[in-house]
Amino acid sequence: MTPQQYKAAIEDAPSKIGVPAIVEDIYVVPDYMLWIGPYIDSKFGVAFKETHTQLQFTFEATTDIQNFPNGVKVGRGRILAKAF
Repeated sequence: MTPQQYKAAIEDAPSKIGVPAIVEDIYVVPDYMLWIGPYIDSKFGVAFKETHTQLQFTFEATTDIQNFPNGVKVGRGRILAKAF
């Protein structure tokens, strides 16, 4: 159903019982999975589940404002430590 057909159906249905209806706007959400689905790795869905996860970053509150002006110390996991 096109947005125009959807608008017509919404305005037509209540008019049959004497209730006027006006559609001001229709919010359409594209099917992004249809568009990008072929390009996503099939194993990506398990990347963040249970045994497949590996802690890459740690965030720790700190009072050492001199070295960490935002008050947050960020650490790297072992895989990132090897890469850098």
